[in-house]
Amino acid sequence: MTSRSSYAHLLAIVTSGGLSFSPALLAPALPAQDIVLQNLANTPRKQWVDVTLPAVDAALLPAQCRFAPAGWLAYKGSAIGEHSVLFHILADFAPLQQVTGSLQPTANAPATFQPWSMSDWVGDNTAGLVPIPTLIDNAGVEHRLTNPQLELVEDASPARRVFHVWGRLGTSPITYDAYAYLYVGQDVVQLEASFACSDPTMSGMSYSFAGLWIETGEYLQLDYRNRLGLPQPFVQTQAPGHPSQGKWIQTVTGPRTLGRGEGLHLQGSMLCLAEPGNAIVPTSYVTNGLGQQWSVQDRVDELVAEFFFPCVGVWRHWEDKWLAFGMVPELPIPFRADNGVQNSNSSWGSFLSMLTQPADLFSQRPRGLFKNAASTGAQEDFGAAKGSQAVTIGDPRWIYDAGYSVAETMMRGFHYRESDGRPMRKANHPGLQCFNQLPNCRTTLDTLGFFCPLPYQWPTTGWTVWDDQHRSQNNFNALLALTGSWALRHQLRDLAEVDKSLVPNWMDTPRAEGRLLMAWSNMYLLLDAPAERAALRATMMQRLATIQTRWRGARFVNDPTKPIRALDIGSDGTFLEQSGERVPAIIVWEHSIAVMGFFAAWRVTGEQGFLDMAREISRLIVNYCIFFENNRWVAATAVRYQERFREGEALPASAYYTGSPDVHVGISFWVWIMPSVLIGREIWTGIDPQLVARCNAILNDQIPNGPSNWLDSEWWAVLPR
Repeated sequence: MTSRSSYAHLLAIVTSGGLSFSPALLAPALPAQDIVLQNLANTPRKQWVDVTLPAVDAALLPAQCRFAPAGWLAYKGSAIGEHSVLFHILADFAPLQQVTGSLQPTANAPATFQPWSMSDWVGDNTAGLVPIPTLIDNAGVEHRLTNPQLELVEDASPARRVFHVWGRLGTSPITYDAYAYLYVGQDVVQLEASFACSDPTMSGMSYSFAGLWIETGEYLQLDYRNRLGLPQPFVQTQAPGHPSQGKWIQTVTGPRTLGRGEGLHLQGSMLCLAEPGNAIVPTSYVTNGLGQQWSVQDRVDELVAEFFFPCVGVWRHWEDKWLAFGMVPELPIPFRADNGVQNSNSSWGSFLSMLTQPADLFSQRPRGLFKNAASTGAQEDFGAAKGSQAVTIGDPRWIYDAGYSVAETMMRGFHYRESDGRPMRKANHPGLQCFNQLPNCRTTLDTLGFFCPLPYQWPTTGWTVWDDQHRSQNNFNALLALTGSWALRHQLRDLAEVDKSLVPNWMDTPRAEGRLLMAWSNMYLLLDAPAERAALRATMMQRLATIQTRWRGARFVNDPTKPIRALDIGSDGTFLEQSGERVPAIIVWEHSIAVMGFFAAWRVTGEQGFLDMAREISRLIVNYCIFFENNRWVAATAVRYQERFREGEALPASAYYTGSPDVHVGISFWVWIMPSVLIGREIWTGIDPQLVARCNAILNDQIPNGPSNWLDSEWWAVLPR
């Protein structure tokens, strides 16, 4: 669509409910450039756009920069843990424009910067910026956020302030957390709003209600509205005297049932207009020769653009700096010629098409785990790292795409709150012990109000907790690292508090240990507070001590005649004895995931014990679970584990062949196994030349040209080939 310079046109858009999507094609990025910014809307806009840089690169830049060659103002913002740092760039976009550039230091001192302030269209109704939710219970009683708590959570630059509004909805078990992002001179106020069903005094395992809405003093444009099956907001004029009189009403849901700890998440923007009778004038933001002038038409264009899509940005040089492993996923073979642009455009087009197809708040999200996270088989979020389109290809559109899927985090039932709506903190519940993020009735002294024993199931939205064997939050990690979202930071703290409460002295399956350690390694980098990072490190060290004590191979470490030092044994449903019983076996892919977790934990903590475990298990896989047959290297899915007096001994070389009763080959070199070979080569270099040579031979045989698809690429993003 094109811009118009009238309020009437804007109001016609926001009340019509009609959306038209125009996918912007991503032009090949210039290799010498650092940052890609993009206006996703087919309308011009002058607006702040956020981009994160690796912390080590951001440290070299001052508080104020210019975005070259455009000459736009840029401010350094808040840090996301130890990993990333935000920059806010005041951009001037044409419709669907993509701009490449770099941040250049300016010589100005922070003391000379123009201070943060709200635009006049935002500041003329500050009460309207507080989004007030209201719930109707099944008895028809209203439960409002009647005593909202307000706190400033970010004041890191003159570009923006971030405010947190939170509390409980009346006497219901529903709690509320909202984050409002107010940018200097900008008429768009970004909003994140989350609800959780959590109250230790609940009388049941779930809560049903009749409806839920949000009231705002400005028009609330929610992202993904059509896909979520949500109506446009309307002005409440039918109930004079009600607190919502004259407010915009955004219906969130009709009748619903939420299980304990479950919730939902919405994001979007409040589009702020001048209050009736107030002046409609141009505005500006200028500091030290860098800034922006907005005509009235510019201001309306900005609101129109935000109605359709945000503007997004991404730094293109994350190599060796991307989350726990450092590596960004390698471009697969088919996408190298155009740097993956065709693939990225296709993905964006598919996402836009999906947005036009109405679903539901609690529908499956394409980039997330399955609603039942414990589902058997591969799931999209699994691997070493995600965010490929953003950090490998350099496409900032991934940020908007991923935001839809990462909202799954809020729906999973680990969001525990106190009676006043504050988040649960482990320090206040020393007796709490959890398993798979739920209170473990067999050991816990504190149930958080849950009834023990836990019923096998109870009414929910269908979204389970992350059980440890399927724990994966890679898309979440990537989106937080690239955006600094305060709602995601809040989710991360919720996870950290539950993880502090895991049952002590318990070692799970190899895949569970690996996935937990990968999750914790990324969380360690992304948590903001040093005390929170220190507490998580203590949790990781406690887990390491447990593993060092309980793993099966521990007693054979100094015995060269016992080289089979497995973490634990398992079985495969297709690997059977002649009697039909399952063969006790080393499950190779599970042990490979464990290697990934140990290696990630060593990278972020430097703790030698994690490196020692990575070495032991990678050696086990490379030397005793991969064999040479018919001039090719073959990876076993499972290898018989000898027991009793032969425990710890290797199988004879003659046992290694396809069809062997002792070595099971299902899918040779399942993608999950390759990371242990890459890691093994790295961590045995200079120590075991024969093992390193074996790794090189395997890699040269199996992936001489690199991955052929994104699945392989994102699993193998642990070390360079």
